[in-house]
Amino acid sequence: MAYDTNSIYDKRNNVCVTESNEDDIDSDLMNDLINYYQFIKLSNFINENINNIKSSPFFIFMLSVFFDYFNTLLDNYIKIKLYGKEKYNLIKDCLFSNNYLQEIYLFNQDNFIKIEDININIINKNYFEETYKQHKIELDDESCILIKYYYKEKNYRLYVNYNDIDENVINLPLNIENMNKEYEDKYKKDIFYFFRNECSEIESAQINEIDIKEIIEECNGVFNDFGLLSNNKIHVKYLMKELNIEMLESLELKYKNFHLDEDAMELLEHKIEIKDKNNYLTSDIINKIIKLN
Repeated sequence: MAYDTNSIYDKRNNVCVTESNEDDIDSDLMNDLINYYQFIKLSNFINENINNIKSSPFFIFMLSVFFDYFNTLLDNYIKIKLYGKEKYNLIKDCLFSNNYLQEIYLFNQDNFIKIEDININIINKNYFEETYKQHKIELDDESCILIKYYYKEKNYRLYVNYNDIDENVINLPLNIENMNKEYEDKYKKDIFYFFRNECSEIESAQINEIDIKEIIEECNGVFNDFGLLSNNKIHVKYLMKELNIEMLESLELKYKNFHLDEDAMELLEHKIEIKDKNNYLTSDIINKIIKLN
């Protein structure tokens, strides 16, 4: 009788393979146990030595000295960094003029012209009279000087009205830091807070459906007040003259931030809507806040 030797060979091979797998598993398990034992042993050794070191007064003393020295280094590093930053900004302002005049324009009822001489230090009534006379422009109720200036990487505008300047003197370039101190002494903190936090961002602005957001952001000024805190109001007719607009349909402006009406305890959209060209940029909410001073 013939026997199937292949089937017997396959079965023995399978048995051999199975036994080999079991040996490998046992070997891996033993290796894991040995590694774990070595890890525990090393951990115990480190903990024992750390405890011995920590119990040493000399070690504690040296550690306290080290931390004191490190704190001193950190304090000096912060002082040096702040001092260096202050000096850097001062040198940058001196070399690159952080606050300088860019352009000057003259307004009256019939004219809007740019003048070439911008090397001026003050604007007062005398400057108005001499400059308008020099450029053969008549002084009238709409006479105004527009100053475009640059401050801390942003463009701004200052409108100086002839009828409102009286005996005041505006020094150029503008000393923003001194102006800030003057406003802090003159106005309540709530007013400063209102302009800084609620009027700093403009969402949209149009005149006769023409987008003027960029112009309005420049008009808003460093203090976000449209010149109201310094009594340098921005009349709509000045913008119309610059944009060559004869008839005003409407000027609409919307702030990003809402205003909390504390009386009604509700949030209100803050908007400016003007249909009279003789009016200046302001809102009912702004007028209400300023009257609180």
